[in-house]
Amino acid sequence: METDFLQDYEQVQENHPILSQDELYNTLMDTLEEAQQIKQATQALLNILDPK
Repeated sequence: METDFLQDYEQVQENHPILSQDELYNTLMDTLEEAQQIKQATQALLNILDPK
């Protein structure tokens, strides 16, 4: 998985060389946090629609 990230990082750097490694890392962490929030909200809605 780490190699995939490094390959993705290199590809993004080619397309957007203005982004620093810190900026890319921070963006990735923000995206992961948002995905986690979406996952939790989706699960909450599913629990409301289909309580166990």
